[in-house]
Amino acid sequence: MKKFFLLLAFLLAFPSAFCQESPASAIAFGIREIKTLDMYFGYLPYISKNTWGYVTLNFTPVDGVSRIVVANIRIVEEQSASSTIEIMVNETPCKTSSITSYLTGKTQYVADFDCTNVINSSGIYVVGLRPSEIIYNVHFRIWITYENNPEEQINQTLNYIVDNIDEVKMLLFDAVETKKYCVNNSLYIEKLANITLGNKTYPYIKTEVVECEFGCDEERKECNFPTWIYYSILVCVIIALFVIVKYVVLRI
Repeated sequence: MKKFFLLLAFLLAFPSAFCQESPASAIAFGIREIKTLDMYFGYLPYISKNTWGYVTLNFTPVDGVSRIVVANIRIVEEQSASSTIEIMVNETPCKTSSITSYLTGKTQYVADFDCTNVINSSGIYVVGLRPSEIIYNVHFRIWITYENNPEEQINQTLNYIVDNIDEVKMLLFDAVETKKYCVNNSLYIEKLANITLGNKTYPYIKTEVVECEFGCDEERKECNFPTWIYYSILVCVIIALFVIVKYVVLRI
């Protein structure tokens, strides 16, 4: 219950915090979406014949994963002879467990392996490759289509609020003032704060409106002082001038 109220207060205070991934691009928060990710995740200078070569795939997107639709691993390599390439992920053969290339002479070869049967959630995976002939300059990529998990984003937000309550308070009350302007008898003050969740920073712009009882000064970008203050200042100036003229200029 405490976490619920913290989240509610946070979202009320930051109504636009989750509407932007950056000032120029939008991100949906709390909505299930199908996304496709193209990621380069490893390189080996060579893999000897009948020998396993391994690289690590870290697939932990910040917006969470509810299901994997497709996970294809692409291998780009160079070889000098026909070769059968086997692939395993976490010691389990992929759905496309091997591909044979019928090539002669040194050339570059591209092979796509369907590994959806093994890569079925977010996590860290060890990808193993074994060629029947030596291959060189081996590059590893993955094309993965997944459905995000908004609940995981919300849990991240809850954990952030609970673990960083002091920083959240600072964002609420100590945002940086970026712009001030007058509209009729109201003073508008724009403030900017940033909050980082996972590896993303979300800008939050808050506009405060101050009603100016005595009008808003366009030049100073401030509310006008009450009339009596101006009269008081005028009286003080007159007295000061009188004193200067009498005792300094005329020396009476």
